[in-house]
Amino acid sequence: MSQPQVSLSQKLSRIIRETDLPELITSPSTFTMPTMTLASFRSNFTFGFAHGLIVPFALTAGLSSLGIPAK
Repeated sequence: MSQPQVSLSQKLSRIIRETDLPELITSPSTFTMPTMTLASFRSNFTFGFAHGLIVPFALTAGLSSLGIPAK
């Protein structure tokens, strides 16, 4: 025998009823942003700035070592 056709919306509503999704949606968020101290800001800034400078210079050095003359 063939099974009755179930629409997508019926499948989704059944999944929502069987899971904790409604409770997750309606419950208030417990996530809080971590506070950033001056020391962590300086550390992040220094590493980010150094990385931003190193990458172009490393790329230039790598490309110049290929021996392709500039036009």
